[in-house]
Amino acid sequence: MRFAILHGTDVISQGTITTDLDLAVDTSPRQLLVELLPLLREGDLHPVICWNYDVGGATTILLATDDAADGVQLDLVCDREGIGLDGLVTPPIVAAAVRDDRQWPRAKPVHELLYLIRKRHRKRDRVGLEQLLERARALEPKEIEVEAFRIFRSPVARALCQIVHDAPDAMPNVRRRLAPRRRVARISRRLAQPVGFWVELAPDSGGEDEARAIAARFGRFLPLARSERRAPGALGEASWMLTNVMPVRWRPGLFVSWSQDHRVRMPFQPDLRITSGETIAMMSHDIVGAMESRLFT
Repeated sequence: MRFAILHGTDVISQGTITTDLDLAVDTSPRQLLVELLPLLREGDLHPVICWNYDVGGATTILLATDDAADGVQLDLVCDREGIGLDGLVTPPIVAAAVRDDRQWPRAKPVHELLYLIRKRHRKRDRVGLEQLLERARALEPKEIEVEAFRIFRSPVARALCQIVHDAPDAMPNVRRRLAPRRRVARISRRLAQPVGFWVELAPDSGGEDEARAIAARFGRFLPLARSERRAPGALGEASWMLTNVMPVRWRPGLFVSWSQDHRVRMPFQPDLRITSGETIAMMSHDIVGAMESRLFT
C-alpha cells in the first residue's frame, strides 16, 4: 500500500496531533481496512466506524483500543477521477509523495498547499485561507497552474488558479453535479446499515451515570457520542427514536441509552443490549467488540 499524508506531518512527528489525520491512498479505504485488520489488532487497534462520506471514495475510519481508552480518526481518500467533494485526484499526489525527516510519506509541498487552499475555501475559513494564499502567491504562477491541474478535476483546478489570483469566490460547487447514481447507492447503503451505533443498558447493568460515563469515554475520539433514557410508551418511544437515536446513528457516533424496563421492545432494538452489571471499561470492551464485528458481517 502507498499513501501520502495530506497535511500535518509536523505534529505527527512530534506526537502532538489533536485532530483527524487526512491521507491520500492508492487502495479503496474499505479494502485497505480489511487488508490491515490483522496488523491493527496486533497493535490493539479495532475499527469501530467505517463511513464512506463522499462518492469519491472519501472514508472516515475510527479506530479504538479494545476498551475505548483511546482512539483515532483517519480520513482516507482514493479518488482516481476527482468526482468527490473537493475534486481531488489522488494518484498523482501519492506518486509524487516525498519523505520527511521521520520518513513519513507526505504530499509534495505545493500539493499540500493547494489541498489546504481548497479545504479552507470550502469551509469558508477566510483567515486561514488568506495565510495560505500569501504562500501560494510567492510561488511561480506556472507551477501553481501545472500542479493544480495535475491533482484536481479541471473545473476545480481552474477555479483554484483564479482564487490564487484574487478571485476568492471563484470556486464552483462540483459536488452535486457529479456521479448521481453513486450518491443514490451510497444513501441506500446508509439506510440499510446506519453508520452510528446504538447501545442500551438494561436495568441490571446501569443507569444514567453509567450511560453518560460510556458516552464520555467514546466521545474523546468519536465525532458524536450521546446518552439518554429510553422514553416509555409506544408513541413516546417512536418520537424518542426519531429525535434522539436516529440523528446519531445516521452519523459516525455512539448513542447510549438506559432503560428502567426489563422488557425487550419491538421493533426498536439497539445494536447491542448490555444486560449484566460490569465496570465501565468492561462494558466499553463489549461495545468495541460489537462495533467491530458489525463492520465485517
